[in-house]
Amino acid sequence: MQRITDNVYVDTELWGANTGFVVTKEGVVMIETPQYPVDALRWRDKIAEYGPVRYIIYTEPHGDHWTGGYFFKGTVVAHEGTREIILTSTVEQFKERLRAGSPESLTLMPANFHF
Repeated sequence: MQRITDNVYVDTELWGANTGFVVTKEGVVMIETPQYPVDALRWRDKIAEYGPVRYIIYTEPHGDHWTGGYFFKGTVVAHEGTREIILTSTVEQFKERLRAGSPESLTLMPANFHF
């Protein structure tokens, strides 16, 4: 995670989308979420130091931009089509992505996981 300004942070080292957040007086605005639970949980812990997540912005409907959203609370603002993609995605598709890119993340998923 790299600090760009006093209130802006980004991580360009994660697999998939570049993830960032902006700290405001009202809380945190996230841009994308880390796609793998191992990274999403680390980010969630770090962001908590700056305040609650108020908004999550997804800039496109690809899964690497939104699959980590399960681990964050906040109002979602998304690219057109993202909601439909999320609603038609299956847990098995997500688990396949984890098996391929972050097998250690499979153990972090709750038994009742859903999108």
